[in-house]
Parts: sequence; structure tokens; C-alpha cells
Amino acid sequence: MTNKGNMNAIRANFMLAYEKYAGSRPRTIDRKTIEAFKASWKDGAQGPNGMVLKAPSWLTSSAQYRDGRGEFVLPWDELDVFLSENPNAVPATTLRKKSANKEPIL
Repeated sequence: MTNKGNMNAIRANFMLAYEKYAGSRPRTIDRKTIEAFKASWKDGAQGPNGMVLKAPSWLTSSAQYRDGRGEFVLPWDELDVFLSENPNAVPATTLRKKSANKEPIL
């Protein structure tokens, strides 16, 4: 279902921020959950790679990720491949542990 070539820094930023928000890696996400996640952002909120968080139109407008009406499969496999191929895309301190100066604003 997924194409491992579609992940980029903007998408990875959303995925990593959502993983932190959810506390896990759920297989799917629905529109209601996306809206709740977006509502939790402060103005100018940044994800783990320091980029401003944006709504995941790449996820919600692609038939590739659709898993039913208003539900979407999260491409964790694409994220893992992207991170392994681009180790500097996200500062290591933001991936699994807190850093005093690099903590994302969520």
C-alpha cells in the first residue's frame, strides 16, 4: 500500500510530532484525531526537526493512504526508511529523549 519514496522532511516532521502526541505509532488516524492534534498546536508550533507543523494534506488527499471513509493509514515504514537514509533530517536529541534547548513546541 505504501511507497517508500514519498516521505520528506515536512512529512517526517508531522509524523514524529504525532508519534509524540499519541505516545505510540497507531496504524491509522481519522479526521477527528487530526483536528484534535492540530488544535493542540500553539501558533508557530514546531515539530521535532524544527519546522513549523502543517496540516497533513499529503495524507488526507491521497488515495494511497486511505483506509476507509475519513480514515488514513500512517506510513511509519516510509518514515523509518527516510530517517535511516537521512540521519541528519531530525536532530538526534529530539527523537527519543528531551533536550533543554531543542524540545519541540507542542
